[in-house]
Amino acid sequence: MPETPSSWPSASGQGTSPRWAPPPPADKPHRPLPKAVFHLLAGVVVVAIIAAGFGAVKLFKVFQGSGKTQITQLHNQMKAQELQAIYDEADPAYRRNVQRDVSDQIFQTVRDHLGDPVTYTVQSVNTSTISGVERENLVLNTVFSKGNGIEHLSFRKDNGIWRLILYRCNSGLLNDVHIDSTKNTDDNDQ
Repeated sequence: MPETPSSWPSASGQGTSPRWAPPPPADKPHRPLPKAVFHLLAGVVVVAIIAAGFGAVKLFKVFQGSGKTQITQLHNQMKAQELQAIYDEADPAYRRNVQRDVSDQIFQTVRDHLGDPVTYTVQSVNTSTISGVERENLVLNTVFSKGNGIEHLSFRKDNGIWRLILYRCNSGLLNDVHIDSTKNTDDNDQ
């Protein structure tokens, strides 16, 4: 017959007592993690936190420098309808491959259908350096005065100045008009 707490001996050793009973035996003894395993896990967590911090710092630096400045400048030019300035300040490869009237039409179509850019959130950033040429590719979720759009922007550093090399905007409000400044652009043109 299995023992039950009521059949265990009392603290005095005389008979059984329902008031006091030692704990039942455990199926598996509790063993704490070895210190080495605990330290290893703690180290992994610390490294992960530090790595995430460096990623956030890198993203923050990008948007405190070229990316944020250029996005703000481009959006301000779009609001003021400074289409000639957008074109004139763009990368030479953009100007070689996109005619001025096509560039103007792209930005005017965005403004006609979506309105002025109001604010944006960054969906992704990709920075690269190829043959000493720096480039930033950005994807923005942009709120315009008449709706939302996804902007794809690329800037290339030319003599220390970041210049627009690609502009693309997608939105359901563009009535299936594909707005892409790279239609005739050789994207590998450095």
